[in-house]
Amino acid sequence: MARLFDESRVVAGHSQLADDVQPLLGVLAVCVDLISTTLNETDYGKLDNERTADFRAATTLGLRVVNSIGSATLLLEHGYFVPAAGQLRDLSETAMLLLYFSENPSEVREWRTLAGGKRHRRFGRPGLGNIIKDQERFVWLNGYFNLASEYGVHPSAQSIIAKHDGSTLCIGPVVNNDLYVNTLRDLTILTWHATDVAVDAFRKITGRHAEQLQPERVQKHRDAWETVASLIKTD
Repeated sequence: MARLFDESRVVAGHSQLADDVQPLLGVLAVCVDLISTTLNETDYGKLDNERTADFRAATTLGLRVVNSIGSATLLLEHGYFVPAAGQLRDLSETAMLLLYFSENPSEVREWRTLAGGKRHRRFGRPGLGNIIKDQERFVWLNGYFNLASEYGVHPSAQSIIAKHDGSTLCIGPVVNNDLYVNTLRDLTILTWHATDVAVDAFRKITGRHAEQLQPERVQKHRDAWETVASLIKTD
């Protein structure tokens, strides 16, 4: 299949950082594995139709987290930094919704059945900011949302850094080692927290504890915090 740009040079350039980013990719792999396994453990067989619909709707949020992680890593590797930042924004917003459902699991049905504007007013980011109890975590997620929005979603001068290779503005994907590592670092920190929120939300929604079903995977996620904490200390 024909491509608009030759991305092989960009991928090769970023692959030279393999040793530097391997700990980050390791954390991402642990998170994806835990969420994916948690979703696969859900048993719909003994539920009525409404509960099954609620569980399936909530599952889409877990899938969205996993897909955002995968999309962001692929875009970063191939030098598309602005779209990658857009995935961080989506991950932040999805984590906010999961945070709310971890506090109010019965609200999944309301979110699932409300249409368009009504759903957005109640469960969009501004609305969630008024009703989430864990304001510290919401504010933290909102910080990433705002940063990624300014840089990765809204047209802004801030995104010029993603089109510069150190000497000139570039058309198409670009090798930028610092931006690659720093954005992957932000993605790793955000992903760890999003996974923590997601697992807690599914425990509240389904009544099934990941600690009991997947104790080894849960422990790997907890152990990965040491890597994440070391990244935060470098902020």
